[in-house]
Amino acid sequence: MAPSLTHFETLVWISRLGSFRATADMLGISQPAVSLRMRELEKELAVRLFERSGRTAVLTDDGHMVAEYGERILALSQDLRFRIRRHETLVGTVRLGIPDALALVHLPNILLAIERQHPQLRIAVSVDSSSALARRLSGNALDAAVVVGEQGAGAIRQERVGVDEPVWVASPRLVATDRCYGPRDLAPHRIFTSGASSNMFSMIVEWFGREGVSPRNLCSCNSVATIYSLAKAGVCLGVLPRILIGDDIAEGRLFELHTTHPIPPSTIYFSVPRASTNPALQPLLDIVSTEFQSSRDPDRRTA
Repeated sequence: MAPSLTHFETLVWISRLGSFRATADMLGISQPAVSLRMRELEKELAVRLFERSGRTAVLTDDGHMVAEYGERILALSQDLRFRIRRHETLVGTVRLGIPDALALVHLPNILLAIERQHPQLRIAVSVDSSSALARRLSGNALDAAVVVGEQGAGAIRQERVGVDEPVWVASPRLVATDRCYGPRDLAPHRIFTSGASSNMFSMIVEWFGREGVSPRNLCSCNSVATIYSLAKAGVCLGVLPRILIGDDIAEGRLFELHTTHPIPPSTIYFSVPRASTNPALQPLLDIVSTEFQSSRDPDRRTA
């Protein structure tokens, strides 16, 4: 009997959860059924998958290798199912999460593309921080989320779709435009950024920390649109996605500060629960990927 997807799925969950009992609970089967599947897999592959000691399921080197192949086999199987079904009429509602800054730039084109390609599919949008969206995704409160950085390891599958390029911006009324700024130069200014639990807040603190200084007036705000407005009004410095501020820079309302070192870019991921079989997620991933690729080439944008 050749190994089945069921065998690989069971092994993968054991490798993630660390026990047969937890895997049985996850899959809704008995613990003896889990043990039987693993004996069958060991017999078919002629390898020992587990160290036989204690209550914890400890994988052997061969066990780790087979589990890694199992992850790839399951991912390919899911991708095949999605692609076969992608031309079916998609109906129902997909709960999509996206951070504020990405929503401002990309959400209109994403929703317009969904309306064109899948007119019967409805999207319920939640806007929140990447970490909050990952928690909701892990708790099955969302079907998919676009997030910045790696989130929710284990329970979430992530596909890279783009790069977030944050830059320092200000009104030309607030600071000089013809010089280079370092952390000591910007520390006295009022700075608005996302909340203390966000990736951006941490990155700004680290940016100043490179020269051993702390910003004197670092303010948090959970609305990127508000930070954007405050920066244009000359109230504060801000760190915003480069793609968001292009028109304002061209028209002189904002300018990008030249700094001694940049804030590093972050990877943007399309994230879904690993166990999800929702047929709408692969078409949605394709649309999101196309939008982020197009955003790097303005001539390709359609909306």
